[in-house]
Order: sequence, then structure tokens, then C-alpha cells
Amino acid sequence: MPIVGYPGWVDALRNGEQLTSTIDAYNQVPMLYRAVNLRCDAISSVPYRIKRGDTDIEWPWAQSFAQLIKETERALLLTGSAFWLKLKKGNVLTGFQALNPQTVMVKFDASQAVAGNPYAGITFTQQFRGATFGPWTVDDVVYFREPSMTDEIGPGLASARVALQSAQLAHYLERFASHFFEGGAQPVTIMNLPENMDEAEFQRFKGEWGRFSGVVNAFRTAFVRSPEIKATVITPPIKDLMLPELQER
Repeated sequence: MPIVGYPGWVDALRNGEQLTSTIDAYNQVPMLYRAVNLRCDAISSVPYRIKRGDTDIEWPWAQSFAQLIKETERALLLTGSAFWLKLKKGNVLTGFQALNPQTVMVKFDASQAVAGNPYAGITFTQQFRGATFGPWTVDDVVYFREPSMTDEIGPGLASARVALQSAQLAHYLERFASHFFEGGAQPVTIMNLPENMDEAEFQRFKGEWGRFSGVVNAFRTAFVRSPEIKATVITPPIKDLMLPELQER
């Protein structure tokens, strides 16, 4: 019983956007996007004090400290690391630039490390649009990293990485529901046609079926040859798929 055609929605789902990284999830899953930004906004608005000795001072640079904290928290949540490049004019520190952690590579040279300070062997390079910047040492970069049970030097375990599977589930549930209703909320059907039907008649029937059911729904029907003529609905009723329960996990 060879399948002669398969539903067009299969290609739509197969070729749809896949979530393979925390950045993909941040870009495509509303709940994760809102959660990350909510945390960034909350942390960047926490009151703070800067002291020089026993004296309170203002943030000494023109750039926004709140924005710097917001970018740092977002980077830590999504990648497990954050980097501030120290900006200098001569030997005078004039501020910081938050680097995109997706563009920064952390390298470790054990021969340069010293006892009690393994970070002395670290260098940082940035690759951006074909250009390479650096290398920089820990004297040039403020390096933040989440804890890791597998790495002492590189980026740690990002919170979004732990939540990635749940984000994937939410994304694929929305994709399924979207394709279902874009297809007119019609079930997927297998249409069995006689094995001895000649090819011209087979193609004519498929064409007539498409005109009868509409262009979109026509692609939700797979045609197969079999000893008997019958139609089989293979999509379970959407009410039986527990979509709300899965979304609320």
C-alpha cells in the first residue's frame, strides 16, 4: 500500500523554525522573552550605592549604569557569561562596553596561569562581521560567568539553557495549533483508492478532491492505493491533545 502523496502540512512543520539554542528560544518564545526582560528590568532598577573609601560617589561615566546591568543580566541568562571591555584614553578608564557574548571567545593558556589565579591564563577575542578584535587579558575585560560543574574557565550554565526544553515544548505547541487553524481546522485524512485505478483517473480524482475541499484543505489529504475505497481520519480531535495542560506544565 504505497503512499502516493502526503499532506502539505508535513513540509510546513518540517521546514518550520527550529529551536536549537537559547537565543532561538529568546527570539521566538514569548514566555521566555518576557521572563528574561522582566528580570533584566527588575535588576537594573534596584537602587545601588557606589563608594570610594567611605564616601558615596555618583557613577563616574557618561554611559547608563542601569543599561549596562540590563545587558549583563540578559547575557548571563542566555549564555552564562557577560563581558565588559574597559574603555581607556591613555591610562585613564573612561567607561565600559558590554560585548555581545555570542561574538566573544574565551581561551585558556595553562602556561600563563599562576597558582591561586587561573584567570591569569585567560585571553578574550571578539569576532564580528569578519573582523577580529583583541586579544585582551583579564586586565582589559571584566568577565562575568555563571557557575558550572563542568568548566572552571569558560561560560557557565545559563538559566535559559535549563529552560530550553520547556521553551521548545511551548514553541512546538503553538506551531501545531497555528498550522491546524491555518488549515481551516480540518483533520488530516488518508484517502484509500483502488489499486487498479489507472494513473490518469487517479490524478483526476486528486484534482477534483482539491477543487471540492479547497486549496488549503486539499493539502491535508494523503492518497494511497489499497484494495478498498475508504477515508480514514488520522488526526485526533484537538480537544483530546491536552494542549492547555501541556502549556501549563
